[in-house]
Amino acid sequence: WNSTLEVVSIGVPMVTWPVAVEQFYNHKFVIGILVGVQKMVRVMGDNISSEALHKALNRIMVGEEAEAIKNRASKLVELARAAVQPNGSFYAHFTHFIQHIAFIPCPQAQN
Repeated sequence: WNSTLEVVSIGVPMVTWPVAVEQFYNHKFVIGILVGVQKMVRVMGDNISSEALHKALNRIMVGEEAEAIKNRASKLVELARAAVQPNGSFYAHFTHFIQHIAFIPCPQAQN
């Protein structure tokens, strides 16, 4: 998940190929925000052909669809940068989280 957010926050289009666990959620997120293309997987262990990979890479690098994906990715970079500014949503939520955990008593400290 962190890697997915890092890639989105720097505006890199993606080709997804989920294999296991949370990768399917990451895949759905990337496809849902329209900054990636997918390779459909039937079962775990599914292989991808060089032709299918070439086709997916072309989709994110060449043509109108690629330009649309790159434009959406650029907009997400702007949103991510705004979120970490002092008045941004991430900054506010993270500050609140730190303030909250700072007041949780530590059992070891009470001994």
